[in-house]
Amino acid sequence: MATAQGMSGIDVRAVMYELCDKLPLWIDKVYQFDSRTLAIRLNGEEHAKYQFLVEAGRRAHLVKNSPVPPKNPPQFAMFLRKYISGGKVLAIRQHGLERILIFDIGKGTLTYRLIIELFDEGNVILTDESYRIIKPLRHHRFRDRDIVPDAMYTISSTDPTGSQENLAATLAGDDRDLVRALAIAGMLGGTYAEYVCRTAGADKTVPASKADPGLLFAAATSLFDRVQHHVHPIISAVSCEPVVLAVGSESYLADNNRFSGFSEALEAFYPMTKAE
Repeated sequence: MATAQGMSGIDVRAVMYELCDKLPLWIDKVYQFDSRTLAIRLNGEEHAKYQFLVEAGRRAHLVKNSPVPPKNPPQFAMFLRKYISGGKVLAIRQHGLERILIFDIGKGTLTYRLIIELFDEGNVILTDESYRIIKPLRHHRFRDRDIVPDAMYTISSTDPTGSQENLAATLAGDDRDLVRALAIAGMLGGTYAEYVCRTAGADKTVPASKADPGLLFAAATSLFDRVQHHVHPIISAVSCEPVVLAVGSESYLADNNRFSGFSEALEAFYPMTKAE
C-alpha cells in the first residue's frame, strides 16, 4: 500500500498496468519542478493527453493537475527533451515487485530506456538499449553499483514471484518465518504478505522453507490479477491501496472515496508538489 513515505511494489505494479492499458503512447515534453520531481506529458491515440508525475523515491502516477513549471527548464528536463521528446513508448515494465518502472522508448533507429526508481532516495535514469547510463538525475556511487554516465545499469536477475519455481527457491533459502520471507525476500511488503498467507490458508508463523510454494504462488498470482483487472482504490487516513484487502475496509468506501483508477486515488492521497 502507498503511504506518505512512498509506494510499494504492488502499487507500482498497479500503475504499470494502468499505463500499459493506454499504449501506444508518445513522449511530448518533460518538465522538472524541483530536484526530485518531474512530469512527462504523454500523447495517446485519438488525441488523448496524459500527465505522468514522478517524485523520485516516493511516487509515480498519472495526474490531472501538475505544478506550474519554471520559466527556465532545468538542465535535466532539457536533456530528456532532447533525447526522448517525440519518441514512442514501446513498453512499460516492472521487474518483479521492485519499485522500478522502465519505459522503453523508440526514437528513430534508437531505443532508450527511462528508468524510474522509487526506492530509497530515488532516481530517474536514461540509458541506451543495452542499459548503459547516458545521464541520471542524481549521480551516485554505491558499494555494488555506480549510477554515473557510461556505467551499466544492473537489475537483479531473479524475480521471486515470477514463477512457482522462483518462489520455491526463495522460500527454501530463507530462514525467517513465512510472512517475513514473503514481505522481504518476496518483496510483497507486510500487508500483501499477510494477505497472500490468508488467501493460501498458510500459517504465517511457520518457517518459510516448510510452506507450500504452490499454494502461495497461486495466492500471489490471484493478487496480481486483482490489481490488474479488478482495481478498486481505497484511501484511509494513512494509506492508499489499489484493491480492498481486509474485511471491514469497505467502511472507507464513502461516495467521495470512489475513483476511476488508482492514479486518481494516488493524486488525491498525495499533496500537490510545490517547486523548490
